[in-house]
Amino acid sequence: MSEYSIEFAQQMATAAKALLATSAKSEDRDRAILYISLVACEIALKSALEQSGKTVKDIRSLSHNLSGLLVAVGKCSVLEEVSPGNTQRVPASRIINPATKNI
Repeated sequence: MSEYSIEFAQQMATAAKALLATSAKSEDRDRAILYISLVACEIALKSALEQSGKTVKDIRSLSHNLSGLLVAVGKCSVLEEVSPGNTQRVPASRIINPATKNI
């Protein structure tokens, strides 16, 4: 079982979006939305690292450092479906520059 889940990150993003849509604008609401969104980004990056084969111990060592997590993701590869039923390893750095998807 995975420690980090992209589905959980999506749920966090959904919660932030719901808070934006249903709560009266306030500084506290905006801070909560920002915090939840940052956690969603962190979990998504950690999920990508785990899927690439990094150990949970190595991932935890990066703590909450989003910049460090993004750099670490950029240095690994992940499986991507390049055509229906056909997957291959591709550079995870595509998260930084989606234009490289067609390489």
